Amino acid sequence: MADAAVDWSPPPLAVDAAEGVVKVRCYNEDDQVVQTGDRFQPGTTDVTCSASDSSGNENSCEFVITVTDNEGPIVTCPTNRRQNVESGMADATVDWSPLPSAQDVVDGPVRDVTCVNEAGDKVESGNRYSVGDSVTMCSASDSSGNEGDCSFVITVVDNEAPIMTCSKDLEAEAPKGMTYATIEWSPVPSCIDVVDGVSDVTCRNDRGDVVESGDNFSVGVTTITCTASDKSGNEGSCEFSTNVTGCPVIFMCQNGGKFSYKSCSCDCSPPYAGSNCTDCQPCQNGGSYQNAVTCGCDCPNLYTGLLCSVCQSGDVCLNGGTLEEDTCSCGCADGWTGRYCSETTSCVPSDEYPDPPGGVVIEKRISIEIAVISPVIENKKCDTTVNKNSDVCLHLVTEFRQAVETEYSFLSGFDRVEINQDDLKPGSVIVPHEVVYDYGKMTPSARALSAVGIYEKTVWKAVQSGWLGVLQIPTECRNCSTQTDKTYMCNTEKPQCPIGLDLVEMHNSQGTWCYYVCQSRCKAAAGYCGEGTCYQEPDSDGILCSCPQSPEILYLGSHCQLRVHLIGFYVGCGIGGTTILLLIIILVVCLIQRREEINKYKLVNGGDGQEKGSASDDGVRGQLYMVDGDIFPSSPMYGSSNSPDTTHLYPYSYIYGKKGGYANKLKTEIFWSESAVEVADETAQEPTDIVTDEQTNESFERLQVGPVKKHRNWYFWGNLADPLKGETKLIRMVSGTDD
Repeated sequence: MADAAVDWSPPPLAVDAAEGVVKVRCYNEDDQVVQTGDRFQPGTTDVTCSASDSSGNENSCEFVITVTDNEGPIVTCPTNRRQNVESGMADATVDWSPLPSAQDVVDGPVRDVTCVNEAGDKVESGNRYSVGDSVTMCSASDSSGNEGDCSFVITVVDNEAPIMTCSKDLEAEAPKGMTYATIEWSPVPSCIDVVDGVSDVTCRNDRGDVVESGDNFSVGVTTITCTASDKSGNEGSCEFSTNVTGCPVIFMCQNGGKFSYKSCSCDCSPPYAGSNCTDCQPCQNGGSYQNAVTCGCDCPNLYTGLLCSVCQSGDVCLNGGTLEEDTCSCGCADGWTGRYCSETTSCVPSDEYPDPPGGVVIEKRISIEIAVISPVIENKKCDTTVNKNSDVCLHLVTEFRQAVETEYSFLSGFDRVEINQDDLKPGSVIVPHEVVYDYGKMTPSARALSAVGIYEKTVWKAVQSGWLGVLQIPTECRNCSTQTDKTYMCNTEKPQCPIGLDLVEMHNSQGTWCYYVCQSRCKAAAGYCGEGTCYQEPDSDGILCSCPQSPEILYLGSHCQLRVHLIGFYVGCGIGGTTILLLIIILVVCLIQRREEINKYKLVNGGDGQEKGSASDDGVRGQLYMVDGDIFPSSPMYGSSNSPDTTHLYPYSYIYGKKGGYANKLKTEIFWSESAVEVADETAQEPTDIVTDEQTNESFERLQVGPVKKHRNWYFWGNLADPLKGETKLIRMVSGTDD
């Protein structure tokens, strides 16, 4: 406050001798009545007190009241200030707002306000302040000398990053055979901060690794980022790059390949490819079943070379064959076949080992035992009678596995070698193992190999040489078991066979192996042609039996199932009589054949038939068709000449016996099972059932032909002069409808 309440103690008192206590009145210098408890301004106030009695006698006294100003002025400062440094400077100019001021309750506003920093230096608004906090104190005094003060904080912030200097972009060439180059930086990256001065610099490559001048830098462009931080945490950075020319990777070229520093890759020699020449170039010209190790392909026609890229030339086709350059194959003369026309024409298609059905994986598994001489390691050998799992035995099996895998892999489709350490046997050291091939990736010829065949085509040469890798092979192995095939595929999904081949299961008597094989019915149905020769064209479902003939015995029937002894005809007859007899027989049979064809035509069509050019027989009488190896005239019952199940034959001479010839044939249906069928020349089986012809309403027998079923027909064809087992020569006959 600017004044104070003053209590008088003791209060003024007046006593009159006659009247006693008299009332007292007090006045200040301005003749204003004052009394105890009144408020008085700072300074001195003279107070006069007086009293008078009833007689008018007056008397007075005086005293001084002094009010002292002991409160300083109130000083007001600006609020705390925060300001960034000026660009490129280590300090900043700071203006105060509002300016410091002072107010005194007694004196009022105080004009003189003084501000100083922590060092006592006088400061004012607009001065420059360094980075950091600066405390400013402002003070003022009133007329009584009382002092008031206040303070505020000025903060200057370093928000500027250090200034970085990096090296220029650098280039270098990697020395030959190297994938990097050593690079010195110039100038070395540096950092300067306007506040903190020099700071440490850290440089990293694009992978985040710390790098320095003089390090090795890989081929290619490497971006280097250098950073530094000041004490305020501001980070500065700069970048530069190194460009090293050369090959980023130097491959270890395999299989004779050479590394090219120009292309930075391996120059591979055929048939290899890939970055380090370990892959195979693809087969060419239809080659297939490529071996993953040798890259060799199974080549068609006359193509040769590992990749089937070369067509053989010159006199490569034998036995009158000619080279057909457009297909790179041999055109073989009659009676010859094969790649080089070196094989006689087979009357039966070869067996085929078909591809497994899609998604089915079949393992061709062969069990083999090979004896090796144990290596000596630290004066110890592999003794299987003591410990089959000793370090030496384990080392032996490791070396053995590596060696045989190399040998077995030369056959396409190789998958793995399985060895059980506990199966080792004494006898030097016998290593039983199983080699496993992917059947679907093997060539068709390799699929047909026996266990011995696999052994001979793979590891046999190494065994004969006496060394299997680093392991020595003894001269003989008396206790080694024979190579055994353990392939069993007959419990898997059945594959498909080509046209004309039947699927059969081939297995041994012990049942340890079983294969699906596609065979001609000439093989699958044993004895299909009896004593005759079975013929089947490739890619054809038709089968033809050629019956053997001799002057003593004739074999007749579609399956050569009838045997006629002619020796009785020759007894008592000369050569001329025999010839006449044979001519008569042939003539009679031809007449019977013609008659039966007419009867057959009437049987299946009704009526008397047509002579020539009618729609019912296409203008040809006596044309024949072969169905499943049997020969029939054209009829609705057996299909037309356009049927895919029939094979067209031209009219030839046929000899028929009793029971109606073709009429009998048309009344007999033959059903073949997939198993082997043996047809003998003994008495026929009883018919299994009776079938009615829907067109003629006639009944006839249906015979079931099986392993012991018999079937007899009374027609035959051929030249009686042909030798036994000879191919039948068909003689064209002339009829009224022949042109």
